[in-house]
Amino acid sequence: MKLYLKYLLLIFLNFNFSCKYVEKDSKIEKKFFNLKNELLYKDAYSNIYLKMAVDIKNQNPKKCYKVIHYFDDISYNDSVLKLKDIIDIASFKYNKTINDTLCKNYSDYFVDDKYIYRFQYLPPCYPQIRVTKKKNI
Repeated sequence: MKLYLKYLLLIFLNFNFSCKYVEKDSKIEKKFFNLKNELLYKDAYSNIYLKMAVDIKNQNPKKCYKVIHYFDDISYNDSVLKLKDIIDIASFKYNKTINDTLCKNYSDYFVDDKYIYRFQYLPPCYPQIRVTKKKNI
C-alpha cells in the first residue's frame, strides 16, 4: 500500500510541476508585427513569418479547431533556409488561381516576383513551406 501511495504522489508531483512549466512558458509572448495583408509578420529580430491557421483534429472526429502558427523555415533546393532570406515582401501574395485548380485542403500557394511558395498541410512535414523558382514563360 505504501508503494502505491508513493507512485501516486510521484505522478501527482510530475503533473503538478509540468503544468506549472507550461503556464510559465505560455506567459512568454513573442511580439509579431504585421508586414503585409495579415499574411507576413516580423518579430523584434527582423525574422519574417508566414501566419497560417492549422486545423488540429481531436480524437473525436466531430471536434476540430484552428490554431494560429507562424512559420519561418522553408525548403529550397534541398536546403532549409529562413523565409527572410529569399522573400520579396512587396510582391508577395496569396495565389488564388493555383489554389482553385488544386485541392485546398492539402496546400495553399503564395507567389512573389521570383518564387512560388507552397504551404503543405497534409501530410505533415518539415518545413511546411516548399519554395520553387518561377519558370519564365
